[in-house]
Amino acid sequence: MRVALTGGARGIGAEVAARLTARGKHVTAFDFARPAATIDAWVRTDLNDPASVATALAEADGPFDALVNNAGLPQREGFEEVILRVNFIGLQTS
Repeated sequence: MRVALTGGARGIGAEVAARLTARGKHVTAFDFARPAATIDAWVRTDLNDPASVATALAEADGPFDALVNNAGLPQREGFEEVILRVNFIGLQTS
């Protein structure tokens, strides 16, 4: 099974990647930061930038059988627009 994972570099995403690869799944992480070695492929993606999302999709070695839509930013005062773009709008540009 081939899995596309957004936000696989840290936290929950890194743990999801580790568990999926431990179960023999092929994981491609889409993240701004380089994930740990527990993934099979990394596509640098800035979900805050629609052009970056489009480039990432063009570079990705799909097709994928599953999507784990994990990427997201926590609430931070003054960053509401960026958080909205990363957590919601960036995933709809494809």
